[in-house]
Amino acid sequence: MKEIAQINIQDYLEIGLRRKWLIILPFIVITLGAIVWAYQLPPIYRAGTLILIQKQRVPEAYIKPTVTTGIGERLHTISQQIMSRTRLEKIINEFDLYSDLRQSLFMEEIVTKMRKDIALEVKGGEAFELFYDGKDPKVVSMVANRLASLFIEENLKMREDLAEGTTEFLDRELLRVKKQLEEQEEAIRAFKERNIGALPEQLDANLRTLEQLQVQSQAVTTSIESAKGRKMSLQNQVSHLSGLEAQIDTDLVDIGTVESAESSPTLENLKELLSSLRVRYTEKHPDVLRVKAQIKRLEEEIQSQEEPIFDEVAEEDPYADSSPGLAHSFYDTMTLELEGVDLEISKLNKEQAKLKEKIAAYQKRIEDTPKREQQLVALHRDYGNTQKNYESLLDKRLNAQIAANMEKVQKGERFKILDPARTPQKPFKPNRKRIVLLAMLLALGCGVGLTIGAEYLDHSFRDIDDLEQYLGLQALASIPKIVTDEDSRRRKTKKRVVLASSLGLMLVTASLLIIHFLVLD
Repeated sequence: MKEIAQINIQDYLEIGLRRKWLIILPFIVITLGAIVWAYQLPPIYRAGTLILIQKQRVPEAYIKPTVTTGIGERLHTISQQIMSRTRLEKIINEFDLYSDLRQSLFMEEIVTKMRKDIALEVKGGEAFELFYDGKDPKVVSMVANRLASLFIEENLKMREDLAEGTTEFLDRELLRVKKQLEEQEEAIRAFKERNIGALPEQLDANLRTLEQLQVQSQAVTTSIESAKGRKMSLQNQVSHLSGLEAQIDTDLVDIGTVESAESSPTLENLKELLSSLRVRYTEKHPDVLRVKAQIKRLEEEIQSQEEPIFDEVAEEDPYADSSPGLAHSFYDTMTLELEGVDLEISKLNKEQAKLKEKIAAYQKRIEDTPKREQQLVALHRDYGNTQKNYESLLDKRLNAQIAANMEKVQKGERFKILDPARTPQKPFKPNRKRIVLLAMLLALGCGVGLTIGAEYLDHSFRDIDDLEQYLGLQALASIPKIVTDEDSRRRKTKKRVVLASSLGLMLVTASLLIIHFLVLD
């Protein structure tokens, strides 16, 4: 056998003629077998229902739909629900499907086969077609329509469930956020109660109050200094009155002696007595009035022209005209006034201490205001975020409720049967033409493969080149094949028989192919 690299077209033709039966026989046998097998397969019919996806009738600018998943994902979800064993088993029993398989297969296997017989094809996102394959064309159309109605029902139910589930979820979230909002409101209220007077919005009032307190403290300080000054003045006056009172008590010792001289009083004695009585009594005292009357009579009698010596005494001592009781009374008044000043100073000191406490408290409030403001800002920030979330949830819940009502009245996106399934006129499969064509290609491939294998296993020398290549020697001469007349007759007869047989088989095969492609299909 020659090397593959040395084989030319002429060699291929010789191999084909030499191994023609390895090509012709597999081709004829496989093709005939494929034709017979293709026409023995039972016809399978397909019925399809075209379903239109109608958009939401209310503009989305007014009502946002709660179902936002793509049509492909929703169709996958709906098909999984419809192709469950429970749903498909009901359809199998309803239409008495696969009656020939129920005796040999379990229901799970039959349901699995029915799932394979159902096909779904999406067309551009605006429609989809649902197919069902079966042996009975009428039953196939009814099952396809039944599946389409299940898709429509399941889509409506799924959309309603999603809308209601969204509303329920939003209701729960609203309750949670509302509770959180109330807790934050209570936290802000409690914070303001704990820090009343030290809140950021009260800073200006605190500053004004602090300024007033400082002014009051300064005024109290001034009052205390003034009171201390008056106290020192009163203390000096009390000391002076204390010495005068001692002198008055000494003068009163001689009052009895002066009164004994009343029987023969002189003007000087009467005036001394009057002066002593004035120290002790008031001008309206009977003794004073009596002495004054005597002095007046005596003066009228003697027509005294001299000034009373008591005037000199009065000029020397401002308390000379006063009675002893008046001096004592003034001393007591001064003492009481001094006590009052002490009490006033004590009260002013207490007031000053209270003012200092208030000033310290307000200073503490003002110093803590930035910290309180930061804490309050954090509370208000959390409260504001929660309030925005609550308002957003309120809007979403209202939209979800409207969307749920829209789904109930079927104003949302829905499926509509645009082209119901009809009874198919011709089978969907098997595709006999395709089966035969594939079989012919397979037959040719088998023939070529057998030819290549036979040629590879054949080590015969076909020409002088094969011999020289095998021996590595150059041939000097070759003897041609000697053919007798008898050999020629036998060879011709054999060729005629083979040719007739081949033509017969080829005619049969061609007839079957013509019947298959032109008549049956």
